[in-house]
Amino acid sequence: MKVNGKEIYLETITTVSELLGKLNLNEEKVVVWVNGENICIERYSKHSLDEKDEIEIISIISGG
Repeated sequence: MKVNGKEIYLETITTVSELLGKLNLNEEKVVVWVNGENICIERYSKHSLDEKDEIEIISIISGG
């Protein structure tokens, strides 16, 4: 699968939640698109991933 334009291989990843866990990212601080579709946080644990998926992960930061 591609994550933010880079090809990666993670053999046991099956959901968005698992991918974020392996990447040490907090689910509440990112926005995820899979193949151009915005995945809402409520679906992270249910949305299955495929090795051909293209995933974009954007970190949410606050500023002032």
